[in-house]
Formats: sequence, C-alpha cells, structure tokens
Amino acid sequence: MDGYIAGPKGEIDWLFSDQDYGYTKFLASINSVLIGRKTYDETLKMGIEEPFPKKEIYVFTHTPQKYPSKENCVFLSENPIEIWKWLRERDNENAWLVGGADLVKPFLEENLIDEYIIAYHPIILGGGIPLVKEIKNRVKLVTKDVQQFSSGLVQVFLEPAR
Repeated sequence: MDGYIAGPKGEIDWLFSDQDYGYTKFLASINSVLIGRKTYDETLKMGIEEPFPKKEIYVFTHTPQKYPSKENCVFLSENPIEIWKWLRERDNENAWLVGGADLVKPFLEENLIDEYIIAYHPIILGGGIPLVKEIKNRVKLVTKDVQQFSSGLVQVFLEPAR
C-alpha cells in the first residue's frame, strides 16, 4: 500500500499467491518480457523454473557476460528503451515491463508506458524498494478499471492521460 515493491532486503514473501489474479490471461496477452536482473533473480528464487513460459525474455544487467543466455532469455546491457522500440517496430507486440524501479524510470520519463496494472496488497511494508524512483516530471494517469479480490488485493488498471 505504501509504494514499495519489496522489503528493505528485497524480500517479496508478503506477495499474495493464493489465486491467479488474472495472471494467466495477462501473460497470454504479451509476447515479450523486459525485466531488470535483480527482479529476474527474485523470480528464480521463487522456485519457478520458467517464470515466463513461451515468452521472449530480455534481462537488463550491467554485467551480461556473467549470465548464460537461454533459448528464450537474453541478458543485455543495451539501452532498454532501444530494445523496446525494436520490439514495437518488429511486430508492434505487447511487451511487459516488469521492473524494478531503475528499469522503469526511463520509460516513465519518456511517457512510453501504455498501460499500468498496479496490484495493491493490503499491507504496509514501511520501507524497502520503491515502485518508482524520482523522475523528472509528473505522469498523469487515468483509471480505466479496478478489480477487487476476496483476499483484499486490489488491481488498478491505468493509462496515461492524453
């Protein structure tokens, strides 16, 4: 609830995993995943062997040579915005910008995000890793939909105000 996506040590043990929350449907709607290396590592710690099945995965890291690329997973140090533009030009495909905040920041500053899906868990962490780091300009959003689940989780679907 307080804007943190992980606890102070990167812990995500507080995330709800008791139901699908629309994840399967959402995953079917995307072609590629753009993800920061730390966030990618956290998905692997969850014990999921293939966190984004049948998707092209682009993991952004300062040290791509440390990581062996897999069939559908490439480790890159290139500018993530350039990769995103290449994906859009290639197939006009839907890509999921997973995060973290360092990866998301330039996309926010350039107003390149078409849709935001924010899941609010009814918990206050009180500190940790923020969803958004300090950016140059405000980003005004319009709420398109809200879904509430029996667990208390609330998903808010937003898009940039144009």
